[in-house]
Amino acid sequence: MEKQQSNKKYISSFLLLVTLMTITYCYIFKNCNFEMLGRVIKQARHEYLVVGLILMLVYIVLEGVNFRIIGHSLGHSLSFIKSFCYACIDLYFCGITPSATGGQPVLAYYMTKDGIPISKSSIMILLYTVMYKTVLLLLGIIVSVVHFDFVLQSNLTVVLFTVGIIINIIVIAVCLMCMYSRKVVETIVIKTIEFLGKVHIIKEPETKKEVFYSLLADYHQSAEFVKENPRVLARMFVVTLIQRLAYFAVGYCVYKSFGRTGYGLQDIIALQVVISITVDSLPLPGAVGVSEGMFLLLYTKVYGATIIAPAMLLTRGINFYMMLLLTGIMTMGFHFFKNRPAKVLKGESIE
Repeated sequence: MEKQQSNKKYISSFLLLVTLMTITYCYIFKNCNFEMLGRVIKQARHEYLVVGLILMLVYIVLEGVNFRIIGHSLGHSLSFIKSFCYACIDLYFCGITPSATGGQPVLAYYMTKDGIPISKSSIMILLYTVMYKTVLLLLGIIVSVVHFDFVLQSNLTVVLFTVGIIINIIVIAVCLMCMYSRKVVETIVIKTIEFLGKVHIIKEPETKKEVFYSLLADYHQSAEFVKENPRVLARMFVVTLIQRLAYFAVGYCVYKSFGRTGYGLQDIIALQVVISITVDSLPLPGAVGVSEGMFLLLYTKVYGATIIAPAMLLTRGINFYMMLLLTGIMTMGFHFFKNRPAKVLKGESIE
């Protein structure tokens, strides 16, 4: 029953994603001259777009590298293919679920099926999530200092960027408190659950307590792991920083494909960081609709009215839709491979 409910949730999220995509692009291109749009895209220099596709692939690979780094430290040597598949699973389900919350539980499920105990898979996923958020927050702070003029382009951008920064700080702070201030967090959360149970806002408070204690134990184990393996965290930081920069640099490849000048790599990366932070915490699958809207808002001066729509289509096409397609194919392949029936050929199992 629980698995059926989970499947329904992911199917609903995927259908919502498709609906948002349809509404977004019908609205953006409702008055578009598609002949001109096709001509502009064809004129783009394909070698830069290929580099953009490679950077998108690098982004996926480096997430897998992080899983390999943590897995090896925990005594689980992961092959390149398996770590790449784990990254695809995480990115695909994060891409189709609101606020990118769907990847972690599915990834934990597959890691457990591969013989990685839930205690260790929780550490792997938690540390990567915290590092991912930390790097994004760091880049956001740098952009705030160096290129705050990009944020100030509209009141909407200022509000969403500020909210995004605050939420990232809160998420990281809560994770660190769970890891290093266990007693304080335990007291606050348990009393909150008991109160909400008494006023009938939540059902089965005792069950909620059990889930919380399990999560708190995972955070405590992660804290112990960090204390014993500080170099692992340093390596993860470097890999995640490169990963995020590769992702943001896709926008620069599209920019150069149109032969544009005037904005450097650091400028386009800064714009992409602003977009990422403004949409990071919004409860929409893939931040579809908002990401496209923010692109059109922030890149008006960069591209001008003629090229901005094709540029948005190519940038989002590479760093989200192509990535979603690739990770979806890899996820389905991994799922069917893991669940294929055992076959015996010439007396030997292919398992």
